[in-house]
Amino acid sequence: VRDTPEVFRKIGLNPLPMTFSTGHLNDLLNPKDDDHTYTRNQIESIPDALEHPIAIIESRSKTANKNSIVAIIDLPHNGKQSIAAVLLDGVGVLNSEQVDSNVSLTVHSRKNTISGLLKEAVENEINGLGGIFYWQKNIAMKLLAGNGYNSQGMQNVPNGYIRTITDPKSNVNTRIKSVTESKQFKRWFGKSKVVD
Repeated sequence: VRDTPEVFRKIGLNPLPMTFSTGHLNDLLNPKDDDHTYTRNQIESIPDALEHPIAIIESRSKTANKNSIVAIIDLPHNGKQSIAAVLLDGVGVLNSEQVDSNVSLTVHSRKNTISGLLKEAVENEINGLGGIFYWQKNIAMKLLAGNGYNSQGMQNVPNGYIRTITDPKSNVNTRIKSVTESKQFKRWFGKSKVVD
């Protein structure tokens, strides 16, 4: 779909292609519920929304993969905010070749995106547990206040980049330490040798 956006690379994601899973695209094109019913224009704007997320937080879901994160993106839908779950160092297909990629597993709206997910990430951050990698503080605080959450501790959480996925407070694991370990780099480099 695109290169991994700079904001994701700055928090530690490898500079791999970013792909959508086919299951995710199928959900968007053949929605089963209102939370997945996006217009064509909204679907086409997802890559730009990922370029400027409101927040990138840890995925605290018990069923979540330990190498995934959640981006809260500025794509309001049915009166709710949208989230994008991103699998780090996953596998995609590009030009009929299997490639390592950061995979957007799903984009959908969710009733408790702000009142649940973002609020929990902020509370964890306030309590020194980690939870936020990046956020646009002013926008996020307005959304939280609009959902009835207002904590004095929020003022102490810095704006912008807070930590990387390799920070000791992070629960995120990576599969690939460097882009040079990716399938596509190894194919490109082949049997070459560094001689100098």
